[in-house]
Amino acid sequence: MSLSRAFNALIVMLIGWTTQLHASDVIASSTCVPAWQQFSGSDKLSSSIYSSIRANDGLIYLGGRDGLYRVAGGHTHSWFPNSTNPSALPSGRVKALSADNEYLWVGSNTGLSRLNTSNGVFERNDAINREMGFSPVNSLLRLGQHLYVATADGGFVLALNDGMPTLKIVSRFAQAENVSEFALYNGYVHAASENGLWRISEDLNAHKVGFEDTELVALHVLDNALWAASKTTLYQKPSYNRDWQTYTRLDIPSLPESDLTSLSSDKYKRLWIGSTKGLSRWNVKERQPIRCRRSTISSDRDKDISVGHISGHLGDYMFLGTNGNGAAFAPLTKAVRRVVPGENLNSGLPSHPIWSHALGTDGKLYAGTSSGLYRETRAGSGLFNSVAQELLGSLRIYSVLPMSDNSVWIGTSGGLFVGQNEGFSRVNMLFDNHNQPVHSSVFAIKQFGSRVLIASSHGLVVFDLASHEISSAFVTKSHLSPKLSVPTTLLSTARLWSIDVFNDRVFVAGNQGAFELDIENTVVKGSSVSTEHTEQPLGYIYNITVVEEDRVFIGTESGFVETDFMFRNQKRITDINGKKLLAVMSAGRDSNGAIWFGVAGNGLFQYKSQENAWFHLTQSKGLVTNGVSQLGLSFSQDSKMAVSNGTGASIIDLTLLNRDQQTPLTVTLFDSEKNVAIDQNEPFEIRPDARNLKLSFLVDELIEAGLYSVDYQLNSPTGNVTNATIPINEELTFVDLAPGIYRFSALVRETTGASALPLSLNFDVIPHWWETTVFKTLLAMTLLLIVVYYFYLKTKHVEQRMTIIVDERKRIARELHDTSLQDLFGLKMLGRILFEDLPPASEKQARHCGELINHAIASLRNSVNSLDTLSDVPELRLAFESLQKTIHLPDNCMLLINESGKKWTVKKQTRFFIYRIVREAVNNAAKHSASKVIKIDAAYTLTALHISVCDNGKGFNVNDNVTEKTYGLSAMQHLAEHAKLPLCVESVKGKGTLIKITVPRWLSF
Repeated sequence: MSLSRAFNALIVMLIGWTTQLHASDVIASSTCVPAWQQFSGSDKLSSSIYSSIRANDGLIYLGGRDGLYRVAGGHTHSWFPNSTNPSALPSGRVKALSADNEYLWVGSNTGLSRLNTSNGVFERNDAINREMGFSPVNSLLRLGQHLYVATADGGFVLALNDGMPTLKIVSRFAQAENVSEFALYNGYVHAASENGLWRISEDLNAHKVGFEDTELVALHVLDNALWAASKTTLYQKPSYNRDWQTYTRLDIPSLPESDLTSLSSDKYKRLWIGSTKGLSRWNVKERQPIRCRRSTISSDRDKDISVGHISGHLGDYMFLGTNGNGAAFAPLTKAVRRVVPGENLNSGLPSHPIWSHALGTDGKLYAGTSSGLYRETRAGSGLFNSVAQELLGSLRIYSVLPMSDNSVWIGTSGGLFVGQNEGFSRVNMLFDNHNQPVHSSVFAIKQFGSRVLIASSHGLVVFDLASHEISSAFVTKSHLSPKLSVPTTLLSTARLWSIDVFNDRVFVAGNQGAFELDIENTVVKGSSVSTEHTEQPLGYIYNITVVEEDRVFIGTESGFVETDFMFRNQKRITDINGKKLLAVMSAGRDSNGAIWFGVAGNGLFQYKSQENAWFHLTQSKGLVTNGVSQLGLSFSQDSKMAVSNGTGASIIDLTLLNRDQQTPLTVTLFDSEKNVAIDQNEPFEIRPDARNLKLSFLVDELIEAGLYSVDYQLNSPTGNVTNATIPINEELTFVDLAPGIYRFSALVRETTGASALPLSLNFDVIPHWWETTVFKTLLAMTLLLIVVYYFYLKTKHVEQRMTIIVDERKRIARELHDTSLQDLFGLKMLGRILFEDLPPASEKQARHCGELINHAIASLRNSVNSLDTLSDVPELRLAFESLQKTIHLPDNCMLLINESGKKWTVKKQTRFFIYRIVREAVNNAAKHSASKVIKIDAAYTLTALHISVCDNGKGFNVNDNVTEKTYGLSAMQHLAEHAKLPLCVESVKGKGTLIKITVPRWLSF
């Protein structure tokens, strides 16, 4: 059941009881609210009433001295204690009520119980009440999965996770004596007690936060401020101030002259203060405490009433529970005032239809009827006098435009009249061919800068306020002309009903078309009746309104036609929110820029273009009827609007109406994991050991959750977005949240789309220490250092090993040079001596022996040179060029060296292995290939160095596995593997051999 339906039921209930009221049953009141209406004569409702609530079934429940009552549609159902019935109310004195989605929790004089509203059966838990000592319950607060219970013996917190069968007490704070009331403030539950104010922390323990040895009787939160009351003093703690402000009767003489008993507030954010001798109201928002007004409420005008309970959560009504005098309801200020001829015999209005109206600069209402013009004697009085009755009394008044110079322009069935007070005169606008004035019916008048636009049955006339002359005209008949010789254009319509001005553009509508007019040049810029632009006939047209740039609504006999400034792309709107539209009779723009439409039989519709939403105002919300006259809307500069129809007029205070449109919903985000409310303005963190977040939307307990839904969005640190829509009473769970900062935003929407409440929350999921950026950075740096150190050690080891190898090779080369090579030289010298004494027959053998010795010396010298390699290989080109000196090339063989590409430095160890491999390849080619050219190519690229050694010798078959037989190829393969360099050997018999080495650039880092 919606809140509005509940109010309607409440009104029906009040009407049903009104027939039973006596004169003494009407509670007298002063300026706080209009007349209170009292419940009486039914089921002991005339006794003390301590509490009230609207439960999950949408009905009102009252807790009283004798029992529990449910009010619905003028009927009351009662529950009374019965000791023989275990399903009956445990105790008659019901002082506390709270509701959730399933149950009504009832705090009575003997403990706690709950009512299953679906079957009317009570469920009691005597074990829990026994633990609480069967102490009287003063107040209840349902918050998440906890129920806070205020009793005469202190406060208790009950866990409701598993329902009533396993209900258990999770905290007790006995140090708080006789807890009277709870309130949720700044994310914490606060408790008022006989010995001060207590705050319940996250661990559910109570801590004293003020008012030492002060008995607090009431606690309330209003507009982010915490209010507390003792019997004699009112206290306020604003959200922006840590200090309490104190108000006594010395500060505010209008406070009740008796013990204070209760606090509440209404939807207009006014504080209501109950006492043992009446009720006061304080408009706190205006910060004018001296304007707190006192109201004596009593069925006996000579007797004050003791107020025991106040509730301002019933929307348009305040609820009052008294000590001994029952309960009462009173309506709050209304936004709509009715002006109906004949309804008030002293009003001065005749019983004729009201066709037009306007609010003057002095706030007085002008009412145009079918028999003249009437004006209020004073603003808001509802009493009228006729205006220029002799001149206007026989005319129908279609439009009224009060001007800033206190003059009034009046459009009638007999032409245009201008004047003030009683001095009015007709303005002749159009003339026929015989220069005779044509008294057109004037339907609309609108000021346009220094000009006035007048729409009539014969076209549009533009009046210049500076020159007091007609400056141009758009006429509907060719024989008509304005009074002076001014620019005139013909319009293709019978009459003009409506004018709208948007920025500097003027739009008009007549019964046969809509137009955009260029007033400066007297030109029709656009027309809905042009075959070029019109997609389909619009039918009978009543008005035209520009809702936003290049968007126009045309009111017709069957809803709207939405189009653009050029009247193309037309779309019909025949229903709004499921309500079928009849003729759109009137349209206009209020002082706040909002656009209103009056629809025959449907009342008023307000269009909010930014939200693309409609607000509907009907007779049930205060209008005289749902019918709206043609030209029946007018607006004043003081946020007032008047609506006329055939039977009367409704004067609407747009300020109050806009306030009424605001949702009464209050929502608190609740962390179900921690069981605490979330302050959206404070940092919110989730511990590393709890990566889950459970959010609940705590709503005002008098709001029916089924009427609202939540559109939420969760933005994760990685940029992922989660969107969904859930009922407002559904718990929202996020699991396994990764560390980082999240943004949660939600929009609480009414199912009708009439109101919305935004919520937002930023929370930080704290990582474990091993997930932090600092730890990951340190770990990465440590691993990097380990890798660098490993390669450093490996490089160091390789360098040491290379040093040992080079030293060993040098030692072997030195020994070969000093021993074997010297022995061979000695043998050569000895052979020369011996050869001189040999006979000629042995000379050939001796020469061959000498050649063998020379070849052995050359081979041994090459081996020594090979072993005695430089430990620090210089630039590769220089190293390659040194091979011409260290390797014995055949006489007919030539060594060529070529480099290409942009050079980059090759690491020392790598240069050593490259040099060894190339030297071995050149040495093999010189010895075995019988080639004439040996070529070394070094090609540098961005990613690698490509080295090749090729010859044009005899070649060999690579598939013969010659590496097992050839030492040189085996040595090259071994060196390449040791240096982790890819080696490729290609050879073709008779064509030569190609040896390629690829050196990746990363090996040089």
